Amino acid sequence: MAELTDIQLPDLPDDVLQQIAKHVRARGKPKLIHGCIGLDAKSTVWSLLALRDTCRAWRRVVDDVLTWHLDLAVSVNIKMASESSTTTSIHSHVTSRWGAKVVVLRDDLRTEQVGDAVIPESPPQAPESLWIIGRNEPLDAGRHIALSQVRSIAVHGERAELSRALASKQYLPCLSTVLERTAMWFRHASAMKIEVPVPVASLVAPLAVLGPTLTLLDVCVGDSEWDNVAATITLPALYELRVTFHTGKPIRNMLAAPRLQKLCVQTHLIHPDLVQTYAAQWASTLRKLDLNAAIQGNFPVSNTPDMDTAREWLWLRTLTCPAPALNLLVPTTASDEGMSPLPTLRSLHLVSEQQIGRHLHSVTPASCPAALPRMPSLTTACLDTLRLPNTIFADLATVAPRLAQLDLARSLLIKHGVPMSRAVFPALERLVVHDPEVSQAAVTAVDAPVLKHVCLHEFVTKVPWPSVTSGELVALGWIGYRPVVRRTKVWPR
Repeated sequence: MAELTDIQLPDLPDDVLQQIAKHVRARGKPKLIHGCIGLDAKSTVWSLLALRDTCRAWRRVVDDVLTWHLDLAVSVNIKMASESSTTTSIHSHVTSRWGAKVVVLRDDLRTEQVGDAVIPESPPQAPESLWIIGRNEPLDAGRHIALSQVRSIAVHGERAELSRALASKQYLPCLSTVLERTAMWFRHASAMKIEVPVPVASLVAPLAVLGPTLTLLDVCVGDSEWDNVAATITLPALYELRVTFHTGKPIRNMLAAPRLQKLCVQTHLIHPDLVQTYAAQWASTLRKLDLNAAIQGNFPVSNTPDMDTAREWLWLRTLTCPAPALNLLVPTTASDEGMSPLPTLRSLHLVSEQQIGRHLHSVTPASCPAALPRMPSLTTACLDTLRLPNTIFADLATVAPRLAQLDLARSLLIKHGVPMSRAVFPALERLVVHDPEVSQAAVTAVDAPVLKHVCLHEFVTKVPWPSVTSGELVALGWIGYRPVVRRTKVWPR
């Protein structure tokens, strides 16, 4: 009989050790940001860091399993060096939003400005790891985190403080240098979020460093130079882009990202070219498009060769945009030719232009697109604060046969002489309508054999769908200047 030999844990294959490490990480329930672990003192993942220092096998496994998210606080320090000279220091340091851990860096990433002359400090040598200690722990009780394992960073700070410092362009080189050195320290980061409004020019240098690895970018732009600078930025690996603009100038351009699949833009105005030209270049790859902005029709539209050419959004799953943008995304020629320009769209949310960034009581409903494109995979539709044609239910039943959830909250019905026809929704399970005329039209025209939940105006006295198991009656009211919806649950009793 062969003699049994003892097997040590590091002797197991790496794939087995990875499963053990993943189980320990999951049991700790760490806070995840962009798929990376935040600094949480209560998490048991710190035991994996102790294992990492035991042998090379655990070092390899832990480095593959643990990726970290760090918060970077950007602050501004202005000191009077003399009566005629001012020393300004903009620096960043790593913090923990949950107050659980403190990251100790050898040097701040900073640059100084004296008067009109910019005096950058010599960039500090980036260490191989960061030293992390608990709030009440001694320094020798800290733990190492490899800089190469920091894959997500978020930059935040006092908005008012930065706004005052960046009001003058002389501080722009300071902020640009700080962000660039931060990117050099964490050059392996795949996700970056900047929560404070920064000039777009200060993003060029850090994005050039992180360009090969960055897959998610969430930035807040505080000036009106985006159209001039964005064309010079290329991010070849970018998967998701979220941009918030704090400017009244219409946004026309977008940075180059050949692999982009999710685009979210929040601003006051966008130029039609942003939809017809720049968003259309990702028609074959984009999966999510969110345009939280208004489109004004008094801009000259560029004559692009494919403006009137039918295009297919092959992978688009989620679309949120003002109603006029739908006609720009999907030309009318696509519907005329019997094509399906949105073959995989699952969720559609159309809003009124006037609703963007304004209070509801000042909203004037915009017109619903005259001709809705065919959407054979659509399951959820929300037409919010729009003027709906008399045939809206018949139109939706024709273009979206798989529709399961329909929300017409705050939309109004307009009469244009076309008689109301019966609409059959074989898959509709949820219907939400607030306006009394639209509610009455739904009761009259909608045939939904599997409808389960309804939310109608309180003027409706009889529900014609026997399959309904739960529902609400609503009444529009006001509290001061704020509109409210009063709900009364009536099913099940």
